[in-house]
Amino acid sequence: MKKRLRIAAMLAGAGMLSGVLPAAPVSAQVWELVGAEAGETFQDMIPLDDKGLFNLSGGECNYQVYMQYCTDYHDEEATDPVTGETVTDRIYNDSCRVYVVSPIPDTLWFVLRSDQPDAEQKMLEILDRYYPELSSTYSQHKPNDYASLIPDPISAGYELHDRTEYAGSAERSDSIMHDLADAGLISEFYTWGQGAYYQQYNGWAGYIEDGFDKETVERYLTEHSLNCTVAEHIHEAEFPNEVLTWKDYELVPGEEMSFAGLFAVAAGIYESTGIRPAIWCNDEVKQTYGRNALAENETAVSGDVDCSGQVGIADAVLLARYLAEDAVTVTAQGLQNAELDGKTESLDAGDFAKLLQIIAGTDAD
Repeated sequence: MKKRLRIAAMLAGAGMLSGVLPAAPVSAQVWELVGAEAGETFQDMIPLDDKGLFNLSGGECNYQVYMQYCTDYHDEEATDPVTGETVTDRIYNDSCRVYVVSPIPDTLWFVLRSDQPDAEQKMLEILDRYYPELSSTYSQHKPNDYASLIPDPISAGYELHDRTEYAGSAERSDSIMHDLADAGLISEFYTWGQGAYYQQYNGWAGYIEDGFDKETVERYLTEHSLNCTVAEHIHEAEFPNEVLTWKDYELVPGEEMSFAGLFAVAAGIYESTGIRPAIWCNDEVKQTYGRNALAENETAVSGDVDCSGQVGIADAVLLARYLAEDAVTVTAQGLQNAELDGKTESLDAGDFAKLLQIIAGTDAD
């Protein structure tokens, strides 16, 4: 699903999140990204072991941290000493970005087909079987004890948040997908774990004065023979009635230490001492989805002769040509999808008639 990115205010908002000493650092669980798009989103990034550094909630949290090398630039204006003209120079510098990625464990995501009349109403009738009164609470914008349904008008997609004990159940997910697909309502379906939130973070290598123990950090660097030092910075700001001063600290990498190496130092310090760098984010939370289960699990779509993930006129044409022994190729899965009249001996006119009923929306089964 290309460019399926949607702002989701699910993680920490922008602004500094200062490093307070936690009771005990909790190492992050390694979470394997799944799905084609998730793979494309992060395929050029390097996974990092943050030792629980980004577990800002202080509890068990399933997430993964990735690093991406990049080149940033900024424009600087200067006056030419000879001509007196103002010139603009573009200054480039290599940098890195850190992305914190977490799965969406209790959410199903699907897209309604645009060629189906009353698709939303039919969808709600099906979902009511699993989540009582979801359709009425959805139409009245009221909370539901079992689930919530959030539409995305731009993509015709729907997020279904499950609050029941069945959240994460493969059987529940497959059943919902089958019902929606057999009714010809959906073109895409993403099951539990196929979605991920991700956010870019900057500023992790700096430490604010509150909670920072320079002596402890320097002792850690010495004991582990790390080519890294601690720099102390004093800042001053003048106001009409007072002058404010404050202090912060920075890990300064030694020569040839990479960004990944510096990150490993900061993560090691946190794991050993509980001293966390000041962390703030500079980008909105984004959302991406991976594997379209409807396309991969082709058995879920009765009548999908061409295994496209959808049922339509193209399937009827392909089946008609196959029955007429025309020179067409139908895969084994497509032949199985075409078995619609309950007679498994061979495909015949009964299967074709049933397929036409499905396409026309008149199939009563």
